[in-house]
Amino acid sequence: MKTHIQVSGSTSYFSVGLVFISTMMLSYGKVGAQILLDSTYVNVSTVAQNIYYPWEIIWGPDNSIWMTQQGKVSRVNPQTGAIKKILDVPDYAFSEGSRQMGLALHPDFNTNKYVFIDYNYSGTIYNAPKNHRLYMKIVRYTYNSTSDVLENPTVIIDGIKIFDGYHDGGKMIISDDHIFLTIGDAKQVEFPNLHPYVMPGDGYLPQNLDVFNGKIVRLNLDGSVPHDNPFATSPFEKTPRNLIWSYGHRNTQGLVVGNGNKLYYAEHGRDNDDEMGIIQKGKNYGWPLIEGFCDEAFETVSCDTITNDKDPLVSWNPNVAPSNMEYIGESPIGEFQNSILVGTLTGDNFGNHIAVLTLSETGDYVVNKRILFFREYGRIRDLCIDPLGNIYFITSNTTSGSGSQGDDRIMKISFNSKNVITDVAETIQSDIVLYPNPLGKERKIYLNLPFSKGEVQLYNATGEVIETYSTETGRLVIDASSFKSGVFFIRYQTATQLVIRKLIVD
Repeated sequence: MKTHIQVSGSTSYFSVGLVFISTMMLSYGKVGAQILLDSTYVNVSTVAQNIYYPWEIIWGPDNSIWMTQQGKVSRVNPQTGAIKKILDVPDYAFSEGSRQMGLALHPDFNTNKYVFIDYNYSGTIYNAPKNHRLYMKIVRYTYNSTSDVLENPTVIIDGIKIFDGYHDGGKMIISDDHIFLTIGDAKQVEFPNLHPYVMPGDGYLPQNLDVFNGKIVRLNLDGSVPHDNPFATSPFEKTPRNLIWSYGHRNTQGLVVGNGNKLYYAEHGRDNDDEMGIIQKGKNYGWPLIEGFCDEAFETVSCDTITNDKDPLVSWNPNVAPSNMEYIGESPIGEFQNSILVGTLTGDNFGNHIAVLTLSETGDYVVNKRILFFREYGRIRDLCIDPLGNIYFITSNTTSGSGSQGDDRIMKISFNSKNVITDVAETIQSDIVLYPNPLGKERKIYLNLPFSKGEVQLYNATGEVIETYSTETGRLVIDASSFKSGVFFIRYQTATQLVIRKLIVD
């Protein structure tokens, strides 16, 4: 299992567990958890709970969290957790394949109070004999701060066919006074029988510039066509070709603007090669002819013939199902500086965590990858950041079948200025003594634990439990003579505390 990372102009391969956050310490209680990163303690607390089917959260200039969830827009008070619904979208169409509902605030929101929403709706039947009727559109509302509601809807664009709703994308962002919207491939590649009117003559939707599917489109804020779009021609009508900014996408659920106004994306692969990379004007991102990097035999012809293709910065194998993302420049949390944080959704292997992707100074490469909250909170749907650098994330376990309605919540990660660690030995005294580490020739692991009775589990780098040990005294000696070189994790949990330590075996 290898993760491809584009580093300093070349592609490096890292075994996934080798580069992730090495130490976590969580103390559970009413206030929340305290987590040790590399050298910084952060607090993790619950902001709001009893949430169902969430999709997006953004930090508003009114110092509240704006949230969408299955046809609703709400404002969340980050201090009290109070949730105030401000809109029920009247024509929102729920589908089994998607509950997407994108959200963006106008750059001059404080003046015009404009709020943009993209969502799915039902319209005229098309694609006989399958008779699909789902479309996507963007609608602009005005926020009435007196009555605390969204009103006066104005359609920016509509009529975008998404067939049965699967793989619809639906991430919207405003950058440089333009709207960017991701539109998925509608699962056309995997299930061409659902799209008989384009098969086989017109080929794959993501490679076809005359359809919206498998694209990222770019509009002016009033919905008109930007004249500098890569394929736009006069009279600049709202056709797919005129609006397309990039193509060859599968199901892009993450967009964020980083340093230097670079636009980054996160995209679901098929059974492999989830991607994170940089979106550039007019580029072809390969799907389904190329998956991730050009590193498979079946991709050779396409890699040689597609002249405007763009490789990702990161390709995940196995899949993690990346959702939305946030960029952090300067941060009080040193481990997060100049990084992109990506929520992940899948419960298999390395999903159900926040991926911390540290960028090069130019932002053109990923130089380090780390995992935060591995399988602690389930599916991470979205993140947002407040002006002080506090990070908020929302879970999405209801839609996975593993949770019940109202099971999801918004969590907050905040800097703990009183607990910046300058010496790792300080943390050892307070929770767990593990030595020697790295493990050398002796092949015995000694553990001194801050409790008399409990269980200790040993995990390998892929998250599999290797062994479970019990102690009655708070001390353990583990025979490691059979351990192969690599990275392991020691984990113990009591009713009030969870500690994870990384063990390196030479």
